[in-house]
Amino acid sequence: MQLSVSSFALAAMSVLVAGSLSVGALTAEADASGGGGQPTTLAAPMPIGTDIAPPEQDQIRIEHTVIIRVPRAPANPRKGSLKPDRTNWAEEKMGNCLMIKKIAGVRVSTASTLELLTVDGHQVRAYLNKDCEAREFYSGFYIEKPKDGNFCKGREVLHARSGAECRVTKFRLLKPR
Repeated sequence: MQLSVSSFALAAMSVLVAGSLSVGALTAEADASGGGGQPTTLAAPMPIGTDIAPPEQDQIRIEHTVIIRVPRAPANPRKGSLKPDRTNWAEEKMGNCLMIKKIAGVRVSTASTLELLTVDGHQVRAYLNKDCEAREFYSGFYIEKPKDGNFCKGREVLHARSGAECRVTKFRLLKPR
């Protein structure tokens, strides 16, 4: 969104110029000792744009960014303990995107994958770029909310508190065997 300051400045100047024109038209009677009763003008009207500097062209940009924090989830959410979940999982293909509002937490799964826990009880494995380490995201991650509200592979960047940045290469839905 851009706001042009010059249009506001022009509107303000037109009010000021109109005010000075009305003041310039005022007349006063000269005092009886020197003027002989002839009216004299207090200020001559100034033609528009003669001694006025051109308005400055400034722009203001207002940006609105929403950053979402995905917190760390316990290792075993069903029992509430921090012991690793020993369930043997099978991976199933899923779409390229996941709704951000459905992500409840994250935990490190392997050296290059994260497990995203959803509010409806599903688990999604997110594979990171080959140059990223999942342990950087042990305490969760931050993500900028996209306009469509979806977290898509290859598009959004995960930000760790340590400064690491990674993209997800694929998502897989986890089902117990």
